[in-house]
Amino acid sequence: MKIAFPTNGENLDSELFFHFGLSSKYLIYDTETKESKLIKNTSEHMGGSGFPPELIKKNGVNIMIVSDLGQRALKRFNQSNIEVYCKAEGKIRDILVNFEKGKLEKANVEIICKGH
Repeated sequence: MKIAFPTNGENLDSELFFHFGLSSKYLIYDTETKESKLIKNTSEHMGGSGFPPELIKKNGVNIMIVSDLGQRALKRFNQSNIEVYCKAEGKIRDILVNFEKGKLEKANVEIICKGH
């Protein structure tokens, strides 16, 4: 399973970036191989094309973990069969541990940032 995190950092010790669409990169962690890789955010938010959920899907991600996101983004992730967990904060390594322990909330229209 592949899990993506928005970040401006370089590795699992980096902080989760608060706005997934405006992060400069996404760290993708593979739970089977225990390897991680960074991909650049090339979406229209960063002067490129397409939306972040499309970029995430192209990289085989199953789960996206964010601080908050808007309803349109959640809808795009749902259409791509990517589960989204929100209200996360801190270092990616710690967030990953909390996810594995079942301590993160799955995103839905009641617990997302409605301002986006």
